[in-house]
Amino acid sequence: MNWSLADRTRKFWCAAYFYRRADPARDRAVAVKVLAQVTATASGTVQDRAANLLREINEQPTRT
Repeated sequence: MNWSLADRTRKFWCAAYFYRRADPARDRAVAVKVLAQVTATASGTVQDRAANLLREINEQPTRT
């Protein structure tokens, strides 16, 4: 499927908002998958912001 820039941008903002605002106890894996998809398919600022957020997520310390 070919997403428009507006669709990719909307997906990014929805996923980013959900990831940042959701209770850490909730499963946020779908938001991470959407961010990865946006990083792979978008271009420009949207792609950069999604990639930066994924890096930020990956750098978080894991809880044991």
